[in-house]
Amino acid sequence: VLRELRRRYPEAFIQVVTEETIVLENNPHINKVLHPDHMSKTDPWDFYLNLNDAYETNPLCNYIDCYFARAFGRPELLPATVDKSIRVYPTTSEVEKVDKIIREKIKTDFIVVHMRRWAWENKNVDPIIWTTLFAYIEQEYPRTKIVSVGAQYDIRAPGSAGSRYVDLNEQLSIGETRHLIANARCFIGGDSGPY
Repeated sequence: VLRELRRRYPEAFIQVVTEETIVLENNPHINKVLHPDHMSKTDPWDFYLNLNDAYETNPLCNYIDCYFARAFGRPELLPATVDKSIRVYPTTSEVEKVDKIIREKIKTDFIVVHMRRWAWENKNVDPIIWTTLFAYIEQEYPRTKIVSVGAQYDIRAPGSAGSRYVDLNEQLSIGETRHLIANARCFIGGDSGPY
């Protein structure tokens, strides 16, 4: 949506207010991102677009289409050329950090997993499924490492130093996680931020 707003209004000053400012850092389509706690109540906006709960209020809609519908009207009326891909924009230093991890710590083909442990049980993948999946990967892809990402409360990759598992939980920013996943053979995870 931000990319399409910038395409339509190239000279506009686009400011985003969100509790998740880290997701929009380094985004070239906006001028400013800030947390609601730092928002001025007197900002002279010409137009205000509220995307909050656009999907949650219409869960039968594709979630990207829900945001586009809120911003631009019915998505089926948009030109087919509208880019609806989701992007995070890592900084140069984030890319360099991850490239070094891949080169020095991972050193081979890898997949990225996010083993979310969340308060909503239906958003978590059962640990037995993870165990079964890892056994399959170990058998079918013996030289592929499994790299876990996530927060302090998420499940960590099993194994110890020198094993085929690499635990990067709590070590990567959103931009770094994005660059790691972009260089992996695949990503496996549930409904979560890394997904």
